[in-house]
Amino acid sequence: MFVAYFGGFKPPHKGHLAVVEEYLSMPDVQTVYVVYGDKNRLSADGKVILNSNHTKMVWELFISTLDQPERVKLVKADGNTLVAAASLAWSDEVAGSTITAGYGAKEPVYGKKFIAIVQSLAREKGQPLAEPVMVPTSSNEPSVSSTLIRRALSTNDTTYLKDVVPTGVRCEEYLNILK
Repeated sequence: MFVAYFGGFKPPHKGHLAVVEEYLSMPDVQTVYVVYGDKNRLSADGKVILNSNHTKMVWELFISTLDQPERVKLVKADGNTLVAAASLAWSDEVAGSTITAGYGAKEPVYGKKFIAIVQSLAREKGQPLAEPVMVPTSSNEPSVSSTLIRRALSTNDTTYLKDVVPTGVRCEEYLNILK
């Protein structure tokens, strides 16, 4: 099975990495594709602007802490990350396997949307090379969100920021990337 974990990830945080780690712990998962967007995200006050370079660098930092970093591939999407993730069902690498959207147990709508987009794309692309399936994780970090991180960056709330960084990553490294 392959996983297409899509989102803006501006910025990635420990909840995002927990989803990746849970998928990597599943014996059937070969590769987790992290599909991130090119759209900038701002803090509510406009003081903090995060772009796809921030996303890529933070993911690279997070992935470097994994036991098998080669099983995670970063994919920059031009436009809609869900459509880009669904398009991976036509990648030669996934042929003959299954593919799921990456999502937590509280977000089944992402799995349903992913399958619907694959089915929609099949009308123009033909049969996908991998069968779309819904396999959630049980990951849930309700107190952590990218929106709250952008606000904390704007207000220099280091207490909150220290709690969003995964184990094995120094908060200073994370913050240096996001500056």
